[in-house]
Amino acid sequence: MSSRILITGANGFIGKHLMQYLQHHTLAKLTGLQGRSDLDLTQPAACQQLPEGEICIHLAGAGNPTDFDRDATSAWQSNVTGTLNLLQALQDKGYKRCILASTYVYGRPDYTPVNEQHPVRPPHPYPRSKYICEQLLEEFTRRGSLTGVALRIFNVYGPEQTPHMLIPTILNQLNQSEITLRDAVPKRDFVHVHDVVRAIHQALKVELQGFETVNIASGESISVGDLVTTIQRLAQNTIPVHYQQEPRPNEVNDVVGDIQKARELLQWQPEISLDRGLGELIACAS
Repeated sequence: MSSRILITGANGFIGKHLMQYLQHHTLAKLTGLQGRSDLDLTQPAACQQLPEGEICIHLAGAGNPTDFDRDATSAWQSNVTGTLNLLQALQDKGYKRCILASTYVYGRPDYTPVNEQHPVRPPHPYPRSKYICEQLLEEFTRRGSLTGVALRIFNVYGPEQTPHMLIPTILNQLNQSEITLRDAVPKRDFVHVHDVVRAIHQALKVELQGFETVNIASGESISVGDLVTTIQRLAQNTIPVHYQQEPRPNEVNDVVGDIQKARELLQWQPEISLDRGLGELIACAS
């Protein structure tokens, strides 16, 4: 592939891994925007300074619920206004494709595993904003030659993830007197960041008409309690675990994705098992 690819949010968790991966797996010219210091997507005039290119991978913006809990106004502007301005600039500059990093948008599932046809009921402003971004991308694909893929990335994890996320939170407590967490019950579908960047790479290459949404997940779920047990087994750690029995508001107790569409459309499926991914993180931390 010898095209020009623009990556927003190139300094983020997924962005750093993606830049490194694409440098070794594509001949494309890569341009990474590190953040607002490079180009403020919330400002329409700034977006007109985007470099010329064919494909944009849009990773920038408020990346998790805590961003909205901390500063909702800024987070909404970053995700929705920033995406709208970006899409307008991509259309003006003749880009051919936009790959959007979305998230789990389904809310409490009517059935599991959830596929892309499941009703969308975002339980929190963060996934709600991502779903609006999906709708914006779909609208722009109707206007002209831009095609779009929204990758609904489930619970991504891996090296260099921010400390407040669940798996780093557990790992960082292994050397303390006990592990303290809110709730053992919720089940999550964890997908390794290496598999996520592979999915993005596949989305660069696939023949596409219009707009598509695709789940990027492992296809399996594990409870917080079983996750802790797995980490302790792999780390040979037996310190006590304390659960505060404090479910989060609007908690979704089972998250598991149907990845059949990813297999068919992207020719993708996860390679790294949870045991392997956790084992590698534990080895790096020791």
